[in-house]
Amino acid sequence: MLEDSENNPMEEIMALSVDKSLLRDLPKVDELLQHFRIIELMRDNPRKIVVDSIRSSIDELRCSILDGEYTGTSEEIFDAVLRKSINRIKWSARPNLRRVINGTGVVLHTNLGRALLAESAKTATIGVASNYCNLEMNLESGKRGSRYEPLEELLIQLTGAEAAWW
Repeated sequence: MLEDSENNPMEEIMALSVDKSLLRDLPKVDELLQHFRIIELMRDNPRKIVVDSIRSSIDELRCSILDGEYTGTSEEIFDAVLRKSINRIKWSARPNLRRVINGTGVVLHTNLGRALLAESAKTATIGVASNYCNLEMNLESGKRGSRYEPLEELLIQLTGAEAAWW
């Protein structure tokens, strides 16, 4: 049985294979923030996302060094962190919803969002979304209205009901 004061032989072997001097070569966040490629990315991305990406990249490389998995040289550390940071920043900036190809054979697939819009619907949506609109404005009275008001007459026509309200 090992006593508390004795070192674990496996830990000693691992410690020998880890070059901890590489940890000193990890760049500081401020150094990376001054790099022209990061400055360029900061024009289109919030500072918090950029800084968090840099910190995560440094932490990832630190763990890789401590685990003995980093195979690069100390000269390559800055570039490795920079590359990882840039990839993280770009990844975080991508839209969550992206165009996909429906190869399921199911025309209205619930996991793929919705049915495709007709060209006229897309054009109307872009026209309204690109400008101010009367979402909650009654144009006849000039006063505040309900966002559901324009739908009331349509619902009555579609359902045959006497009235529709919210």
